[in-house]
Amino acid sequence: MATEYARSPLVFAVSVKTKVTGVTLGQLADIYSGQLKNWPDGTQIRPILRQAGDDNTRQVRQISAALDRALTVAEQRPGMPFATNDQETADKIESIPGALGVTTLCLIKSEERSLRALALDGTEATADNAAAGRYPHVKHLYLVTRSEASTDVKRFKAFVNSPAGRDILTRTGHWIP
Repeated sequence: MATEYARSPLVFAVSVKTKVTGVTLGQLADIYSGQLKNWPDGTQIRPILRQAGDDNTRQVRQISAALDRALTVAEQRPGMPFATNDQETADKIESIPGALGVTTLCLIKSEERSLRALALDGTEATADNAAAGRYPHVKHLYLVTRSEASTDVKRFKAFVNSPAGRDILTRTGHWIP
């Protein structure tokens, strides 16, 4: 049984050491396709890719036809760094100079990552902006359980839905639909 418990903005992120604070969809397509190679300070841009079937990759491809085409090009470019999961992606964004990758605001905040969620087309990637529909790229988060959940699982689900659980979610970049 899958129960949605929260949502969080799907974000393009950089290390806090990177001075960039925002990008446009056009710039992202140029970055992934290799046409835009450097940040304004001259640092080489290093996109971190995920597998073609990964949910984040699928969501990015759905943002625009230009991003879909650019990701196809990026997947064929030699030397592109790949990550296999969310934590490896965040690790690589933090450690590779000039890196750019896709993650969620809730991962950045809950794991206290040294990452910055970039504004996209001038809109900050905040839970409030996403909940209000101003920032349209959202990750739906689910608790997946057996239909006959154990007592511990039931207690955990109750905590997630309690005021204390919702407070933690709100402080870490989630919002409750």
